[in-house]
Amino acid sequence: MKKGTFLLAVFFLTSTPAILSQKPVIYPGAMAQRPGSNYFLTTDSYEKVRAFYAGIYGEPDHETEKTATFFYEETIFEPAGIHLYSKSPGSKGATRVFTALCRLKERGQAEGKEVLSRQRYDEIVRNYEHLKDHYYLYKEDERGKFVPEDETIYLKYNRKLDASAIENMNVEEITQKAQQLLMQGKMQEGRELLEQRQNSMSGHLEFSGSTEAVDEWIECLEEMDACKFPVLIRIDNAWSGND
Repeated sequence: MKKGTFLLAVFFLTSTPAILSQKPVIYPGAMAQRPGSNYFLTTDSYEKVRAFYAGIYGEPDHETEKTATFFYEETIFEPAGIHLYSKSPGSKGATRVFTALCRLKERGQAEGKEVLSRQRYDEIVRNYEHLKDHYYLYKEDERGKFVPEDETIYLKYNRKLDASAIENMNVEEITQKAQQLLMQGKMQEGRELLEQRQNSMSGHLEFSGSTEAVDEWIECLEEMDACKFPVLIRIDNAWSGND
């Protein structure tokens, strides 16, 4: 080893505080955000979680209004830590619902209908805006990908309400069958089938732009509210499912 390198290593070792040689502690009752993750969620308040870790490791080594970091072990590059997050970054699902509601409001205004007033829209946003500052478990979707639960909830309601999400395969099948009937000379049956398809689509379009649709989006927000978590915990070198 070169002399300069040796002296630098000695300086680093002697000048670094001998704080850390503890094991990371997973917060009691916290749930892994996804299988095998080192991110955990808890329904307890940020203040309670912060106090728990301060009781073990002392006051945070770094802290902002929404985050706190407790170092527990020195490593070659930087200390390993426990990182608390509150309100940042947050949910995207609620924001997408607010966007859908805003479009409903604007659509009603354009069509001269009282689907969703500005006052009612503002009230809904006020009541559920806190969801944007919360976190969610990751759930496996139909594609086998893990996505935040608020996103899966949003997509479930969007499929139900979005006119573009009508069962396209069924519509195509009905159209194809109607055309076959017409080509076979079964004019009445073919026209009835086409009329049935048109009525189904019109009914869906009418529902997706109605006050009932507003109620469905509020139900969506309620479902998100029921499974939210206020605090996200990231623990360096600690993985769910490991000892």
